[in-house]
Amino acid sequence: MRSSREHWIESNVENEDHKKLLLNVCKVYNKLIESDEISTEDIVPIVDSAKIKHMDVWVNGAYFLWNLSVKFDVAREVRISVTSGHPFR
Repeated sequence: MRSSREHWIESNVENEDHKKLLLNVCKVYNKLIESDEISTEDIVPIVDSAKIKHMDVWVNGAYFLWNLSVKFDVAREVRISVTSGHPFR
């Protein structure tokens, strides 16, 4: 079953490359948000999408990263690092 975010992406993102990327990132997010623990490596696709300069991609990537940072310290540390202008990797 598609999440509401996946449905929104399918309906609203016109660029097929962006849509494919975001649907993949959405699957990663859906898996991670249900986890008890995540690593920095696990969130690489989400961080990478949050850094892309196309608005439809970075807005969704940032949304996923923000939500993960509420639950996981590692995501919070990465979010703070990225938004402070520090390199992630």
